[in-house]
Amino acid sequence: MLDSENDACQGVQCASMKLPTLLIWLSPFLGALGISLGAQATVPMLPVPMSLQTLAVLLLGYLAPPRMALLGGLLYLAAVLTGLPVLAEGKSSGGLAFFSEPSAGYVLAFVPAALLTAWMNTRGFAWGLAAGFVAHALILAVGLAVLSLHIGLADAWKHGVWPFLPGAVVKSLGAWGLAMGIGRIWQAAG
Repeated sequence: MLDSENDACQGVQCASMKLPTLLIWLSPFLGALGISLGAQATVPMLPVPMSLQTLAVLLLGYLAPPRMALLGGLLYLAAVLTGLPVLAEGKSSGGLAFFSEPSAGYVLAFVPAALLTAWMNTRGFAWGLAAGFVAHALILAVGLAVLSLHIGLADAWKHGVWPFLPGAVVKSLGAWGLAMGIGRIWQAAG
């Protein structure tokens, strides 16, 4: 299974091709851990804090094969739903209560965003570069939809999308650059 995913990985920067098999198998757990740790690096904002979670989601997508990236996103979501303090600022909201959180849409979108990043990254250099921007657009769109149910569309755009756009650009380019660097290091070491 993993070999076929790696064989399909034709992207110039497809770092998952360069990772040892053990790290590929561990990538869902490391990705969920990375997203959890990214949640702790926050800039307090209302109604949704800014964090490094999306950077971790993109790195998971860039470094893991698509199925492993999907699993990593699902593991993080499972940690959220069980009530572990893995949300931004160390907050927790387990079970169905999580779905009433203003930030629920952003977190739910981490799962398809990790998968989308990994899938696009297997398609080649330009697709890989675009993956971070597309994944951020998906996260912000789903986040906007859920947040607008709490505070209205205009305020959701003003407080839940607009201030996050510069960070999305920086994190998209940063994740892509980090993944390229990690891929080159693994390639040189192997």
